Amino acid sequence: MKKLILKSYSILKDNLLFIQPILIYILLIMISSQNLVEKSMGIIPKTTMILSVVLFAIAITTGLLYINKKAISDYNPEDSNVEIAKKSIKNFKTFFAGIGEYFSKIISGTILYVGIYMLIFYLISIYLSHTIGIPPIKTIIEEFNKIENIEQINAYANSFNRQELIVINIWSLVFIIASLVFKFLGILYGSILISEKDNIFFCFFKMIIFFLKNLFPSIFIIVFMMFLYLTINLLTMVIGMNSIVFGLFFIFIALYLNYYIILVLNFYNERTKTNSNNRTECIG
Repeated sequence: MKKLILKSYSILKDNLLFIQPILIYILLIMISSQNLVEKSMGIIPKTTMILSVVLFAIAITTGLLYINKKAISDYNPEDSNVEIAKKSIKNFKTFFAGIGEYFSKIISGTILYVGIYMLIFYLISIYLSHTIGIPPIKTIIEEFNKIENIEQINAYANSFNRQELIVINIWSLVFIIASLVFKFLGILYGSILISEKDNIFFCFFKMIIFFLKNLFPSIFIIVFMMFLYLTINLLTMVIGMNSIVFGLFFIFIALYLNYYIILVLNFYNERTKTNSNNRTECIG
């Protein structure tokens, strides 16, 4: 697992060019968010814009998964800087080819995956709401929008009683775990959709089997993801809130972190599949 994380970092370092599509996407998000907050904008234009942003995100993820697969297969730690640069540029040029080849499959897989995941999360939410209750989410969001510094966060947190804090903490933990598992399985599923020729249903079952067969390494990567995300979020809250420069810096770091996670999961799937194939060949 240590080798997986270090090799993923080496591939990231060798292919910094691959971060460009994510930067373009973030720029689109910033432009879109400004238009979405305008009250004069109708419901149809807003819905169209949101749908366009989602489709653009899926397209970028498809292209990244495709060029990551190529970068992983081409990776050689003994390559010179010139060879690394040539391979990176060559693989990056296939970005749009990957979108053209796999976009429809990834779209169909996304609809299936999101639908199943939302159903499971809905059932979990019903169970939690009947056992521990629902926290005042609307009030919490309204109060958090008024917060400008760490002192106000501490003051607001201290305003809750013990029972309310327990309910909020349980729901927060569920949301954090659910979002991490959603991202982990989603990227893993996308990687399998691109690396396998099976239809989306077989790929979905392969993803579940893969997760269960590699449960402990998968849990380790999810915990690793949580550690990275929480560290960045904490630093952004403590330092970024009081400095525009540091805030932008941590946003930039978060971009690289997101791509790194995609790369780790891409590499995780490819490496595990290769090891499994090697074992099968030895048995044969």
